[in-house]
Amino acid sequence: MLQMENNFEFNLLNCIIKKNEPVGASSLALKLNTPQATIGRKLHELEFRGYLEKQSNKGRVITLKGREYFEQLKNDELRKYKVNELVNESIVSSEKDLLDILYVRRLLEKEIAYLAALKITPEECRQIEKILDDQDFQIQGGSLGDKQDLEFHSLLGKISGNKILTQMVNLIMTQSQAYLEFSYIRKKYATAVRDHKEILTFLIKGDPSEAGNAMVKHIDRIISDVKLYFAKPH
Repeated sequence: MLQMENNFEFNLLNCIIKKNEPVGASSLALKLNTPQATIGRKLHELEFRGYLEKQSNKGRVITLKGREYFEQLKNDELRKYKVNELVNESIVSSEKDLLDILYVRRLLEKEIAYLAALKITPEECRQIEKILDDQDFQIQGGSLGDKQDLEFHSLLGKISGNKILTQMVNLIMTQSQAYLEFSYIRKKYATAVRDHKEILTFLIKGDPSEAGNAMVKHIDRIISDVKLYFAKPH
């Protein structure tokens, strides 16, 4: 069974969904073995965010927006579980495999960043900013931000206009779900969001050379992190 007990909001919404009727703070407190005051504060917060709806004095039910948020939380937990299984069962790719992937990515993605800086639009810059804000939010919340990492690099490929380069990078990043491993390693030793924002700065400026160089620095930092990860016992 998936170990999702660390996600308070997930467990709370899961209890409400399973009840399929208005649920009060007292019954949720008993179910989750959590003080009623803590449950009450979280219910108010979720209601304010539009995820729950109060039905007179009967309790709260989940809204459509809340169900969508619950599915997002579930997907996040599944990804974290997948990575934990990967690490705990020692089936992480070898250091050489990961480094080989990164050396190829460094060549391909430098060109992608260069081309993207020549073609990017203000709307596409805003799309990237949103992805990076989401990634930062996920990492701050304890997740890996792996989905956003893949979205960032895939969107740059699309913006570059070179379909072959884009397909090659997507294939390399998703092979054996390597992007999950990179996200896990980077979370331990560095901040991927910082690198991505540096690349975005030069994309916004329309500076292809510096965008390409920033991408190379980004990949080089991942290479250093991978080496550091495998140099230490884990």
